[in-house]
Amino acid sequence: MTHESLEHALMEKYQEIFQRKGNTPDWAYRKLYSEHLIHPSIPFVGKHYWKQPIKILMYASAENLSDYDGRIDDDSIAINRHRIFFDKSPKSNGQFPNVHIEPVNNGSLVMCAYYIMSKLTAVGDVSPAEFLEMIAVANYGKYTWYRDGKSNSDYASNSEMLKESQDYIKADISVLQPDYIIMVESMYTGGGKQKDFIDDIKGKAKVIPIYQITATTINNPHTFREFSDFSPASINELDDVLKRWYDNNQAGIITNHNFLSVFGYLDNKLKMIL
Repeated sequence: MTHESLEHALMEKYQEIFQRKGNTPDWAYRKLYSEHLIHPSIPFVGKHYWKQPIKILMYASAENLSDYDGRIDDDSIAINRHRIFFDKSPKSNGQFPNVHIEPVNNGSLVMCAYYIMSKLTAVGDVSPAEFLEMIAVANYGKYTWYRDGKSNSDYASNSEMLKESQDYIKADISVLQPDYIIMVESMYTGGGKQKDFIDDIKGKAKVIPIYQITATTINNPHTFREFSDFSPASINELDDVLKRWYDNNQAGIITNHNFLSVFGYLDNKLKMIL
């Protein structure tokens, strides 16, 4: 499979689903200049994804369209916006590229995915942009929930709302055929109740459910204390790639050393999965 054929197959499926569902769900965010829904985006598919010995599909939660300015009203842009924004994004000096998914843009989920992949196979000396070209990334919730004048309401634990995205998720997995699916734990085994659905369609893939990696989660010193069998990693324990990424990201989401606990947390999750 080529990168182009993967994107083409996904876009065909997404267009069919979008047309079939019509202008639903009612709660989803509309275009700025019409009453029509914003078209859901296919995943960001790395150009080298299909060549990897271990194929990883990583899901964030749902899109935040606060202060929406109409930038994805055009369906031809919206349907592949993660790739379009990535291609336009600066990538020099080890920057984390913009894929229109905030926990990817700020580096937090990218570092999680790299750490997991490095435990499964050799990754090499790569920049964040080069690494993203090795994996696939998307939002699980394909719509933004517009509620009470706000366009960033999370619904990771709302099973009824998540059902609206299941046809798209099925398309993602059938086309991309991942070996591992990283997704939000509250969606999979928590209130989102997606476990039965995912387990039915995942094929050979193993699911790695993790916390939502947000500023609130990372910078809350109590988040990881329920686990007694790991401690925060030392920066010196990280490989050279992760050290570089971590150091480059100090001005972003990581405002203290709490993020170092994430690596111990991921070790714990991998022990449970592998």
